[in-house]
Amino acid sequence: MNRNSSRLHLVDNDFLDSESGGEASSGYESSDSSNISRDSSPAPLPLPRTSSHGQVMIFKSTAGLQDSLAFILSMPELCDVTFLVGKDRVPVHGVKAILATRSRSLYQLILHHQKQSELSKTTKNIFKKQKPSPCSNTLVIHVPDYEVETFRRFITFVHSGKVKVDVNHVVGLLCVSEEFRVPDLRTACKDFIDRCQGHGQRKKLEGTARQYLHKIPAQKLLAEPRDWEILGGLDAVVSSSQHSDGNYSKFRS
Repeated sequence: MNRNSSRLHLVDNDFLDSESGGEASSGYESSDSSNISRDSSPAPLPLPRTSSHGQVMIFKSTAGLQDSLAFILSMPELCDVTFLVGKDRVPVHGVKAILATRSRSLYQLILHHQKQSELSKTTKNIFKKQKPSPCSNTLVIHVPDYEVETFRRFITFVHSGKVKVDVNHVVGLLCVSEEFRVPDLRTACKDFIDRCQGHGQRKKLEGTARQYLHKIPAQKLLAEPRDWEILGGLDAVVSSSQHSDGNYSKFRS
């Protein structure tokens, strides 16, 4: 009898760091933030292609999916992991399954804390002789190194593949994407820093970088002087895309 169950393990056979082709996303694109509301319309339908089994069509509509995945973060009752961010331990919520499949480092972080949490609960239950509470299923992880809004934007990108990048948060996003190995966002942040040249922009970038002196990307940014031109302020909406050519399409000045 044939068995349909899989014996593959995520750690040994995942695709998180794969650089092969196929359907995996390896690029990013950006757009004016005014285009976000209009991005919900589905892409034009491709013409059906003929095969030996008849007509076949592959249809994709990712804009609505991105918005829905981002909206989940505003509903803690649907999330199963909470990050307590910064010195004030502000909660930022997420879904373990989504985060773990998008980043190997997040997968390892969640797995480690999950094992520690289960061990701690087991020890407490032995001494207190109490049954585990069915309501305490949310995993709690402390993240003291990042500013709250920066980490919230990072989790939003990991969840939905879309995030707004500006001069106040780009350095923090670069550091966190480097730490948790999210190459799409890391590349987008580096490109944005290269393009973010304007009146007062260098001082803002350096000021933000000094908040992350313990992070290597911030150290490199401060150690490598750049040429700056007087242009307007810039921000962008970065989105991962399967058909992106890796360039920014629009900037808002």
